[in-house]
Amino acid sequence: MPQAAPSTKIYDATVYVADASTLTSTSAKLTLTLKNDSKSKQTLGSANFVAPDGMIPTVPQGNIATGWTENRTVPDKRQVHVVAAITEVVNGMPFPVRGIDCDNGGEFINDQLYRYCREHKLKFTRSRSGNKNDGAHVEQKNWTTVRQLVGYLRYDTPGELALLNKIWALQSLLGNHFYPQQKLISKVRDGAKITKKYDRAQTPYARALAHPTVKPLRRRRLTAQHASFNPAAVQRQIQALNADLLTLATAKNQPTTKPTVTPATTLPAAL
Repeated sequence: MPQAAPSTKIYDATVYVADASTLTSTSAKLTLTLKNDSKSKQTLGSANFVAPDGMIPTVPQGNIATGWTENRTVPDKRQVHVVAAITEVVNGMPFPVRGIDCDNGGEFINDQLYRYCREHKLKFTRSRSGNKNDGAHVEQKNWTTVRQLVGYLRYDTPGELALLNKIWALQSLLGNHFYPQQKLISKVRDGAKITKKYDRAQTPYARALAHPTVKPLRRRRLTAQHASFNPAAVQRQIQALNADLLTLATAKNQPTTKPTVTPATTLPAAL
């Protein structure tokens, strides 16, 4: 796949899924990836669709406790689109939501998201300014759940927007039900040596079933969903959609025909 890497800016939000006393250890991460417009150099957000100059941004969303990850691509970074994306993910999460911790951009720090959190009794906090590593759990998802799947091509049309969201829906089934992940459980420094220990690799689906905050009804729904699809068939569907996406993205970037250059008339030799 031909890939040209555009400049990218990451905005992060956390959807907490634990009780107030354990927010730090079991929180769900919501990442808003904003790709810079190559012409105007203005940051265009995952809640905003801008064409033809803008790029469609993608929202990887995942849970730290289980590793559950969801992606959403939205038209532009207006408040209504950001809140709609967050609402869709919150309602679909197989865990209770306690709060949202976001980045400092206007796509999150706005009246509509604040009112949404108040109405749903969610804790609303933001990351520290200048501390880019506050969203480390989210930023690591930008490669594994977005770039590896759809690459770095420019996606800025309604057709590409629709295809991306179809891909995310299918990838959610594969990634959350069949891709095991390891979690760091300890890190010890001894001088210049750092020793890390990880737990046994498990899929987000298995971690969600074992998590104490997941209610029996949601466990039954997850189990039914797990048995309802063939992972090989889903993978073939993703590959077909990726091929369609590549066709759309490359067809609009064909080089224009250059004008014919007429050779200059030969001047007479100087006397």
